Amino acid sequence: LDGGLFDATLASAVAALGTLKFPPLQEIDGLNSSLKSAGNNVSPSEVVFKCIPCCTGLVLYKDYTLVDPTEEEESLASAHVS
Repeated sequence: LDGGLFDATLASAVAALGTLKFPPLQEIDGLNSSLKSAGNNVSPSEVVFKCIPCCTGLVLYKDYTLVDPTEEEESLASAHVS
Protein backbone atom coordinates (compact mmCIF):
# COMPACT_ATOMS: atom_id res chain seq x y z
CA LEU A 1 0.00 0.00 0.00
CA ASP A 2 1.50 3.28 -1.11
CA GLY A 3 0.09 6.59 0.04
CA GLY A 4 0.34 9.44 2.46
CA LEU A 5 -1.23 8.65 5.82
CA PHE A 6 -0.37 12.14 7.08
CA ASP A 7 -2.04 13.69 4.01
CA ALA A 8 -5.27 11.82 4.66
CA THR A 9 -5.16 12.55 8.39
CA LEU A 10 -4.64 16.27 7.84
CA ALA A 11 -7.43 16.43 5.24
CA SER A 12 -9.79 14.69 7.68
CA ALA A 13 -8.89 17.04 10.53
CA VAL A 14 -9.36 20.14 8.34
CA ALA A 15 -12.75 18.85 7.14
CA ALA A 16 -13.86 18.13 10.71
CA LEU A 17 -12.75 21.54 12.00
CA GLY A 18 -14.32 23.27 9.00
CA THR A 19 -17.77 21.97 9.95
CA LEU A 20 -17.38 22.39 13.73
CA LYS A 21 -19.83 24.79 15.37
CA PHE A 22 -19.49 25.95 18.98
CA PRO A 23 -22.67 26.78 20.91
CA PRO A 24 -23.19 30.49 21.59
CA LEU A 25 -22.22 31.56 25.12
CA GLN A 26 -22.85 34.61 27.24
CA GLU A 27 -21.36 35.92 30.44
CA ILE A 28 -23.51 35.76 33.57
CA ASP A 29 -23.12 37.79 36.76
CA GLY A 30 -20.06 39.54 35.35
CA LEU A 31 -17.89 36.48 35.90
CA ASN A 32 -15.75 35.19 33.06
CA SER A 33 -15.61 31.76 34.67
CA SER A 34 -19.41 31.30 34.63
CA LEU A 35 -20.83 30.84 31.16
CA LYS A 36 -24.20 29.55 30.03
CA SER A 37 -25.98 29.12 26.73
CA ALA A 38 -27.10 32.41 25.17
CA GLY A 39 -30.28 30.94 23.72
CA ASN A 40 -31.53 30.75 20.15
CA ASN A 41 -31.05 34.42 19.20
CA VAL A 42 -27.27 34.15 18.69
CA SER A 43 -25.67 32.13 15.90
CA PRO A 44 -23.05 29.52 16.82
CA SER A 45 -19.34 30.26 16.40
CA GLU A 46 -17.42 28.57 13.60
CA VAL A 47 -13.76 27.79 12.99
CA VAL A 48 -12.54 30.10 10.23
CA PHE A 49 -9.40 29.27 8.28
CA LYS A 50 -7.42 32.14 6.76
CA CYS A 51 -5.68 29.49 4.68
CA ILE A 52 -6.23 25.76 4.46
CA PRO A 53 -3.23 23.66 5.49
CA CYS A 54 -1.86 21.15 3.03
CA CYS A 55 0.53 18.25 3.56
CA THR A 56 2.76 16.62 0.98
CA GLY A 57 6.05 14.78 0.83
CA LEU A 58 9.12 15.71 -1.20
CA VAL A 59 12.31 13.77 -1.89
CA LEU A 60 15.57 14.68 -3.55
CA TYR A 61 16.81 12.16 -6.10
CA LYS A 62 20.03 13.16 -7.91
CA ASP A 63 19.18 16.62 -9.32
CA TYR A 64 15.41 16.11 -9.21
CA THR A 65 12.80 16.99 -6.62
CA LEU A 66 9.93 14.49 -6.59
CA VAL A 67 6.55 15.39 -5.12
CA ASP A 68 4.50 12.68 -3.38
CA PRO A 69 7.06 9.91 -3.97
CA THR A 70 6.29 6.21 -4.00
CA GLU A 71 7.95 3.84 -1.55
CA GLU A 72 10.53 2.84 -4.18
CA GLU A 73 11.38 6.49 -4.94
CA GLU A 74 11.76 7.20 -1.20
CA SER A 75 14.20 4.32 -0.84
CA LEU A 76 16.39 5.76 -3.63
CA ALA A 77 16.24 9.36 -2.40
CA SER A 78 19.09 11.18 -0.72
CA ALA A 79 16.82 13.55 1.29
CA HIS A 80 13.20 13.58 2.52
CA VAL A 81 10.97 16.54 3.43
CA SER A 82 7.37 16.40 4.69
